Parts: sequence; structure tokens; C-alpha cells
Amino acid sequence: MDMKFQCMVPYEIQMEGEVWKNLSISRPGLTFEIEKPISREVIYLAADFVKRAQVGGPPMFDLETANIQKCTRIEINLDVPAHRASQNLTAFFHEALWAPVRDLLAWIRVETHQFWVGYQESNDRHVKVAYSNSDGTIANRASGHVGVLSEYGRPLTEYGWLSFAGRLSKFEVPSPSRRFFCDALLDISETDITQAIVSLGVSCEIEARDLASDLIHRKDERIQRSYEKYLKRLAFEEIVSHFMEILGVQGFNSYDPEAFELVSELYHKRGTAAHTGLSTFNQKPGDVLPAGLAAIPPYVKAVDTLFTWADIQRRRP
Repeated sequence: MDMKFQCMVPYEIQMEGEVWKNLSISRPGLTFEIEKPISREVIYLAADFVKRAQVGGPPMFDLETANIQKCTRIEINLDVPAHRASQNLTAFFHEALWAPVRDLLAWIRVETHQFWVGYQESNDRHVKVAYSNSDGTIANRASGHVGVLSEYGRPLTEYGWLSFAGRLSKFEVPSPSRRFFCDALLDISETDITQAIVSLGVSCEIEARDLASDLIHRKDERIQRSYEKYLKRLAFEEIVSHFMEILGVQGFNSYDPEAFELVSELYHKRGTAAHTGLSTFNQKPGDVLPAGLAAIPPYVKAVDTLFTWADIQRRRP
């Protein structure tokens, strides 16, 4: 029986292009298609909005009148087996379909750096402010968006969308290093710099050791164990520099010396933040932004560059 399932997630997914092909996914005993997500704004009006407006009540503060929420609709098409169609379809969705949808959202998050995807609160914090006169009337209204690095993410393209099909069919999920990176972007948007430094530092170390492990396993089995023992003794900077050269690829220090210095510094800041709870960025008198908020973007870019370098080394024969 052909059926369509719909689910709503409470955040926007930024996308590029109008008409896309459906995402075809095959898993054991189940083949289905996911349509291009549709993001939109939903306005929730206060329950007594119409009543108050009809009686000519006093001007209402905007946030009491309506709440604007961005959300995304995801539709799934599949042929449900007859014996399942007669059962609880909500349970069927959670058992069979929610896992691939959850994995899809995780891939969208790490591939586009739309760090808010998968979280209840969107990066799009729309603030409305009303200035009142002494008699209670509204003198002026202002609105705007707040948030840091809210534009760091890039739109999802159809090419990227279709690339998820094979990964989802193979039950692949994003690496922990890329997840921690997006967690750090979320921390920065919430001005939690200490936690962001910890997340960025952890993402660097995981990426470096994963890359080294991937390259080691290309070597002859007789020497893999020796390399693995040696890897355990190395510090982060050593792994991404001279150990890469030992393994026959370009070290990060020569690929991008400036990014290497920033990532190395960040890694040490991570240790301080994890053990003392301090971000090690000094707050200067008169600073409006929290300590480190203005200083951290170059470190974020350096970690992103580390990922690019690691991907290049993995693709080398």
C-alpha cells in the first residue's frame, strides 16, 4: 500500500534551488523516498487574540500577540507491507523511518554546518522590542535578528542532498569530530565560549587520530601494530605534522602554517578550559561581547581548514 508519512521539525533548513529529485534509500526489508524538505514560518497567535481585537482592547505587545516559529516539513513515500498497514502506523514510523530521518538531519548538519539542525531552538532568534509612552500607547517598534556566526552555515544543494542516499542506505553516520565541530558552533551562538573551546579542541583531536588510524590501516599488516603503538605516545601537534609525513602524506603544518598554529593554540586552550572552566580569553574593560566571542572566529576557520586537509589526505592513493 502506497503511503506518505509527514513529520515536522522545529527549525529551518536552508536550501538552494527549487525542484530536487527525491532521495531514494534502501535498507533491509525497506525501500523508501524522502522528498526535498520544505521550510517555512509558522505564526502562532495568542488564544485570546481575536477576542481582544474585537473589543478594541489596548495596543498589545507583539510577543504577546504572536510567536513566529520556523519549521521544516519532511515527507516520506513508501509502499507499506499490507500486514503493517493495518497496524499502528505511528509506531511503524518510529520503528522503521525515524532512524533514517534522524541520520539524514545529522548529515545535513555536518555537511552544511547549519549547526542548529536537530535542536529545538533555531539559530534564528527574532527579537521584537516595543517602546511605550507614559499613557501606555506604543511609541515605536523595532525588530531584528541576534546571534553569532548565524550565517556560518551554507545552504544545502541538490548535489549534497543526493549524496546522502548511499550513506543512509549503508547506515553511515557523521564522524564524532564533525559533530563536535557543529556543537561548538551552537555553543558560540549561545555565547558559551568555554564549552565551544572544549568542543573545538575535542573535534581536532578526534579528527587527527581518526585520520592517522585510517592511514595506518593502509599499511602492511606487519607494521600496523608498531605505528599504532607509536601513535599513542604522540601529542596532537606531532600527529598532524611529522607523523603524517612518516605515513607518506602532507603534514598540516606545511599545508597551512597559520591554521596549524591556531589549531595548536586552540588545543592547549581546550585543556585549560576543560580543567579550570576558563576560556583563557581575557575580557577587556568596555568590551560588549563576552570574553573570546570576537576572537574565536579565526580558530573556527582553522578547524574547518583542518577538516579540509584531512579529507584531502584520505583521498590520496
